[in-house]
Amino acid sequence: TVAFQSFSVDVAPSTVANRLPAIVSQPITAATLNQVYRYDVRATDPDGHAITYSLRTAPAGMRIETTTGRLLWQPTTLPSAPVQVVVVATDERQGRAEQAF
Repeated sequence: TVAFQSFSVDVAPSTVANRLPAIVSQPITAATLNQVYRYDVRATDPDGHAITYSLRTAPAGMRIETTTGRLLWQPTTLPSAPVQVVVVATDERQGRAEQAF
């Protein structure tokens, strides 16, 4: 025989404020044509939440690993102007930090 127990769970919004993550690494702001550019973005969250990484603005071909923050790009042509990059770190409760360079 198997015993079953039935119950309900009330879900309410958290009353604890979400503190925002912070990007604590400094970007590398120079790249070399036809060589791999690498920047390991590092962010911390004061609440201990897991952080995911994304790019809001980036040149073609630049990518970021969503769980580690490793940003990679290999420029194959010289841009006519400095490229703009905006990295976003988002915590589990959608708190966000951005770093532009």
